[in-house]
Amino acid sequence: MCEDLALCYWAEKSFEVDVFNTGQKLKTGALDEQELTKLLETHYFAIIQVGERYGSPSLSGSVNKQIQANYEIRPSSRTSGVFLLPIAMQKAAV
Repeated sequence: MCEDLALCYWAEKSFEVDVFNTGQKLKTGALDEQELTKLLETHYFAIIQVGERYGSPSLSGSVNKQIQANYEIRPSSRTSGVFLLPIAMQKAAV
């Protein structure tokens, strides 16, 4: 999931979610927000790249909250933004 599509391109990785266009689809109702939040809750995306520490201004507050709840910042860059990886699921105590 990339905010800066060039990064996915340069890494020779396909992208499934263009953050800007997804934000527009959410605002107009063309995309159900619950569909995206379910993907975030299940750690569907191996990595998320956004321009800001707490998500993207293109996305709604509730989507950014789901990103924060399910992904953690790993490497970041002044020029490439923030990279988020799924938070490791804690094993239940036996």
